[in-house]
Amino acid sequence: MGRLPSLIAHWSGTIDDNGQIVKYDIVAARDGRYRRTYVFPLTQIAEGSNLYQDWGQDENGNVQLTPAQRHESMDARLVKLNDLRFQSRGSAVSGVTTIDGHQAYVVNVTMQDESAVVYFDLNSGLLDGADVGPETIRYLAYRRFQGVAVPTDIQESGPADAASITVNNVSFVGDTKGEFDPPAQRRPQFPAGTTQVALSFDSPRGLIVCPALVNGHPARFIIDSGSTTSIIDEDAAKRFGLVTGGISHVEGAALMTGTVARIDTLNLGGVVYAPFFVQAIPLRLPSRLSHEGIDGVIGFDLFSSLVARIGFTHYELRLIQPNAFSYAGTGAVLTIDTSKRVPLFTTTIGDKDQGTFTLDTGSSATLVLYPEYAKLHQSDFSEPTENGTTIASGAGGDLPTRLYKISRVKFGQFDLTEVPTEVIMRETGAFGQTTSDGLIGSGALSSFGAVFLDYANNRLILER
Repeated sequence: MGRLPSLIAHWSGTIDDNGQIVKYDIVAARDGRYRRTYVFPLTQIAEGSNLYQDWGQDENGNVQLTPAQRHESMDARLVKLNDLRFQSRGSAVSGVTTIDGHQAYVVNVTMQDESAVVYFDLNSGLLDGADVGPETIRYLAYRRFQGVAVPTDIQESGPADAASITVNNVSFVGDTKGEFDPPAQRRPQFPAGTTQVALSFDSPRGLIVCPALVNGHPARFIIDSGSTTSIIDEDAAKRFGLVTGGISHVEGAALMTGTVARIDTLNLGGVVYAPFFVQAIPLRLPSRLSHEGIDGVIGFDLFSSLVARIGFTHYELRLIQPNAFSYAGTGAVLTIDTSKRVPLFTTTIGDKDQGTFTLDTGSSATLVLYPEYAKLHQSDFSEPTENGTTIASGAGGDLPTRLYKISRVKFGQFDLTEVPTEVIMRETGAFGQTTSDGLIGSGALSSFGAVFLDYANNRLILER
């Protein structure tokens, strides 16, 4: 392979992922520290680790931090499977074949507890590729950078997708102080001299719908803590003249495909994001909401950068700068996990059954359970209601649910009793995920005088 000139490398190239061309830039160290940036047609995202914290930053500057895990060294990231270690016991050379015009030894190995075949070029000894289960990896070209052989044309394919990766340049560098540390969380701009603003919201079908200005044009958005991203209807994006680019996939009640749109200024009650990136898709709201003039959904991007106080009694949403917020009230303070870009918390249903639930202000339901959890906890159900089935709706379509009641759901020191509950009958789209056991919607949250979502301190606060 060649002798590594230093313990840190910097390289860049492109990825062709099913027709979308993405540029990437990587700085990595041999001890596992790294920073990787992906540049899309309109946006960019980044991730990395400084060995103490793993971090990710999305297109709107939201930063998520988690305790550091063990990561690949710079060697493995750069030379790929040429850094593969496998034991000779249980491995065997089964012959010689031709791979992309090169003669190669065929070697059967075990890779990550899975049977695999790797191909070593007869002349160079470098890998020509590998077959791992249904996936194939081919190294079509190599180039030496400061004496180190690096695969520069990589083809990866599987049952559902394919990608082509190029490496355009590599350099070996000395340590750069702070290169691998997480960036600062981006914050929106507040009106001068203020640390919070209040805006009134409408509540069609129990949802939170707020007015906004998109590049100065009036718009209406659902405020949805259950959405990992922010969305604008593709027709609204055209109406507002937004610049769009790239390919976007959003999981709702069904998988929706669209593009990314840039809002130069998004104004929520005087709080300004400039710019703000959203996924432009056909929103396909259920018919009972389609006449409400809703242009999109604002999700994780809002809650990650602010503290939000939702007052259902007076239909008021208060947005607060995190460094100006402290709480000394008597409400229930619950710990939430936002690592999946939605607020998850653990609580008790019935007498003693534990469950992890997504707090979803974008659902008008009180409690929604996914089928597997519901099946295992039927003792918590009352008899089905007289109207035994209904239709739950989300962006992208409807899906059937069965109606029950749960005897009790705990929220810290507060209880809700005889809780109307919907059990999803057919898991699909976002409702087929396994992040949680179900959803707590605005039907439950509206039982409280105020709901605080404080992502900076990983807490949900409920007041009566």
